[in-house]
Amino acid sequence: MIDEQKRQPCDLAKHLSGLEEQVSRVEKGFVFTRDTFPSIPKSICTSLIETEKSHKYVDDCYRIDVVHFRAQKKTFRHMGLAILAVIFCPELPELIINLTGATSAIKSMAIRYEGVSPRAVFRYLTKPLSFEYHPEEIHENPWRDRRFLENIWPSFRLKYAGPDSWNHWEERDQIEGLGGDEASVLLASMLLNLGRNENKENVVKLETVLQYGGVSKFSPEVQFHLPESEVWPIRS
Repeated sequence: MIDEQKRQPCDLAKHLSGLEEQVSRVEKGFVFTRDTFPSIPKSICTSLIETEKSHKYVDDCYRIDVVHFRAQKKTFRHMGLAILAVIFCPELPELIINLTGATSAIKSMAIRYEGVSPRAVFRYLTKPLSFEYHPEEIHENPWRDRRFLENIWPSFRLKYAGPDSWNHWEERDQIEGLGGDEASVLLASMLLNLGRNENKENVVKLETVLQYGGVSKFSPEVQFHLPESEVWPIRS
C-alpha cells in the first residue's frame, strides 16, 4: 500500500466522513434520500485508492480485461456513499473521482446518472426516492446466486484519455459508469458491506457473464481488494 505519510488529502473523506461515521454504526437499517447527502463538488481527488489493470483468458480464446481497486475499508465506504450521492442528488449528475496515486493505472472514474430511469413500459420514467441500506455479510462473488436483468449489472467502461483511442488499447486509463440507478445502488451497497468493520472477505470479484457474473456484458471484470488481499496483481 502507498505510504500513509506520502498521501495527499482525500476529498472523499473531506466531504463524506461525517456521513460515513453515521453509516458505520448502523446495525439494522439506514435510509438514504436526497437530504442525506452534503454538497459535493463535481470533481474530487483521492490518492487513497490504488488501481491496477490485468487480463485473463477464458477457454484460451476470449480475453477479459480486469480492473483492480485497493483501499482501506473506510475508503470503500466513502466510495459507496459517493455513488449514492450521484443517484439521489439531481444537482450532481456526474461526479469525477481523480485517482492521484503516482502508480495508479486508472487516472479518473466518472460516475454518471441522468436523474431518471426508463422502465419496460414505453416512455415510462422513474426517479429514485430512497434506499434503505441493511448491513450484510459479503462473499467473494457477491451475486453469484442471484438472477438479475442485464441492465441491473454495473458497468465500468474503460476509456483512453487522449485521441485515437483505438490505437491505445492497453493505455486506457479512465472509467465511465456505472449504469442505471439499480446498478449503482447495488454496487454502492456492496462497497458499504465490504467496508464494514465486521467484514472478513479481503477481495470481491465482479465477473463477466462468462463466469459468476457481476458486471454488464461490455464491462471488464472488476475486483475490490482490501490491504490484506493476497491476489493483488504484480505489474510486470
